[in-house]
Amino acid sequence: MKFLASLMIAVMMSVLSGCGGTDFGPLGQIEGTVTAKGKPISPNSQLVFMQMDKGFAGYAYTEDNGHYTIEWIRDSKKMGGLPVGTYKVMIQPPVGVDTESMTADEMLAGVKEKKAVLEFDKKYQNTTTSGLEFTIQEGPNTVNIELP
Repeated sequence: MKFLASLMIAVMMSVLSGCGGTDFGPLGQIEGTVTAKGKPISPNSQLVFMQMDKGFAGYAYTEDNGHYTIEWIRDSKKMGGLPVGTYKVMIQPPVGVDTESMTADEMLAGVKEKKAVLEFDKKYQNTTTSGLEFTIQEGPNTVNIELP
């Protein structure tokens, strides 16, 4: 009887481990460059890749040359890519305090955040209006995005 109970627990644990949300199937690594009007967009612009039907989302911040590499963090672990599938994409301009370009008056007034200069149409800031959609395959994927 003790053996049967142990066997049932072992079977249940193996079944439950498959339902725990850790097997997402094959992953695709995503990197590329984002340009607007032929020039790299500002560093620290954020890209978000979202697979709406499954709720997967990966993000990246652009480097000085517009290059990015998507990261996906699941259960506090950095994954080696996103699950394969079709993703909608949105791009956000950088935000934050740029003290080097602030005037003394702005600093004294306590300006917390400098407004980013928008280098591209606002429609790219939302997945429903951006029109940016990419299918990610297993393995390395290069997704270069050229904005008008």
